[in-house]
Amino acid sequence: MSPVPVEAVINIKNVAVNKAEDMVKKEKERMLFNKAPERGKQMLKGGSCHPLTFPLDFYSGNSELKGRSNYILTMMRWNMKFIFSMILAGVGILLINSIAQAIEPGEVPPKVVLKEKLGGRLDGKPWSSEELQGKVHVLFYVDPDEKDTNNHVSEALNNEKFPDEKIHYFGIINMAATWMPNFAINMALKEKQERYPKTTYLRDNKKVLVQSWKIADDRSDVLAFDKKGKLFFIKEGKLTAAEVQRLIKAVRDNL
Repeated sequence: MSPVPVEAVINIKNVAVNKAEDMVKKEKERMLFNKAPERGKQMLKGGSCHPLTFPLDFYSGNSELKGRSNYILTMMRWNMKFIFSMILAGVGILLINSIAQAIEPGEVPPKVVLKEKLGGRLDGKPWSSEELQGKVHVLFYVDPDEKDTNNHVSEALNNEKFPDEKIHYFGIINMAATWMPNFAINMALKEKQERYPKTTYLRDNKKVLVQSWKIADDRSDVLAFDKKGKLFFIKEGKLTAAEVQRLIKAVRDNL
């Protein structure tokens, strides 16, 4: 597990402190020039007040304005509590992200199910990653904006003419990774499914695989699994010619 970066926590703290100081500064300026400009100017010039006790320093000896000073301090304390709760929330997010690890070769990835609002097959039926067993499976996880990035990979695999009973292909579309309207993507997918019947096209509407498997978002990722569902190849982004040949060899070795 990767430790939480200390720099990240410090950055969150600095942002919170700067926000609080800015808030106090604006309140000081408003009080100085709207309520008692002469007294306020003297206090600022003489440096006789502390930022967090300024309202009390400013209103001391003035019973008419003491009530407002108490109100201001109460609001400042509430805002400080809110800011520090944001710090704790940020640290919590960093901890969660440090615990989560991407899948690695030799592992069976956590089970994911694409169904209903999460996605699934083009006909609306659900899909489970437990289907990645019984034969070799090559899975393309694609941002629609990167649909052509690894076309050379699918072409190279098709040229190998691996037996259908030993290999199957999945094309999972990361629907949430693009500005393109869903109806346009769905039309393109249906055409592709008819043109390439040996590939099963799926929709991931909520980045389920990105979150569960920690694979790269907004890219074209290529993953390959053996007969037991174990990952034996992964590449996030465009494959080089050498990587394509390595994938082909790995597929052949696992058939």
